Amino acid sequence: MCIYRLAQLIEDNIDEVIALESLDNGKPISMATADITEVVNNLRYYAGWADKVSGKTFNDGSHDNFFYTRREPFGVVGLISPWNFPLLMCEWKFAPAIAAGNCIVHKPSEVTPLSMIRIC
Repeated sequence: MCIYRLAQLIEDNIDEVIALESLDNGKPISMATADITEVVNNLRYYAGWADKVSGKTFNDGSHDNFFYTRREPFGVVGLISPWNFPLLMCEWKFAPAIAAGNCIVHKPSEVTPLSMIRIC
């Protein structure tokens, strides 16, 4: 899964990503470490949902009708990330969108783009 792979790549390069997040935002290293650890954990969480998105069929009790739900991707999802938690806020948006099968177009903040440029 690509989301699991992204989590692993961030974890493999965690010191660099933490340094970029701290430099980009002016956060202390301890806060950036907490943010990036949360990013990795959230990516793994949403990656686990990727194979569980499915529809259901059920009967209304009359035996004449049945209903079904179809869970389908929307297509393209546009994301805009703010300056204050650039990577964490982006991940909160793109991980569920990708897990559900959508494509994303992301516009990072123009004042804190470093971590997103590195991830992309």
